[in-house]
Amino acid sequence: MSTEQILEKLIDSYSAVGADEQYLIAGLVDALGSESKAKELYKIAAENGSAPAAARLGMKYDGRSSFQTGDLKQAAHWYRMAAEAGNSIAQEGLCYLYYTRMTGSTPSGATKDDGVWCLKSAEHGDYLANRWLGQMYLRGVGFDANKTEAIASFRKAALRGDGPSFVMMKALGGV
Repeated sequence: MSTEQILEKLIDSYSAVGADEQYLIAGLVDALGSESKAKELYKIAAENGSAPAAARLGMKYDGRSSFQTGDLKQAAHWYRMAAEAGNSIAQEGLCYLYYTRMTGSTPSGATKDDGVWCLKSAEHGDYLANRWLGQMYLRGVGFDANKTEAIASFRKAALRGDGPSFVMMKALGGV
C-alpha cells in the first residue's frame, strides 16, 4: 500500500472516532509527511477536546520547532487551551512565551498572567520550565530576583539532564 493510500484511509476514518483518536491519526498523518493536512486535523481534534492536539498546535506555531511557522498569538491560544486542561507540555509552552514576552526578546501571545504556567509546568517536573524559572528568578523577570530560587530551579532541570541548567547552577555556585 502506498503512502498516499495510507493517508487516504487514515483521513477517511477521522470523523468516526473521538478526539483522542483524532489526535493519534493527525500524528500519523504528520509522520507520513503531510504537515498541512496534519495541522488541519490537529485543529479539529483540539476543537473536539483533545488537549494533546492543542499542545501540538502550540508547538507548530511557537517557532521553536523545525516547522518554524512563528505565529505566537496562535501558539498562545492553543497552548492556553491545552494548559487549562492540565497538559504540562502546553504549560511549558506558555512558560516559554511568557519568558520571551517578559524579557522582550520576542513579542509573544503570552499575557502578564501566564507566569503561573511556569510554576505549574515546573511542578510537573518539566526541565525546560525549571530552566525558564531559573532564568526568571535570576533576572527578576515576573518574580522577585532570588538567587537561591534560581539555583534550585536550575538544579531541578539539571537533574533531568539539562546541560545549560547545570552550567548556570555551577556558575552561580550551586554545585
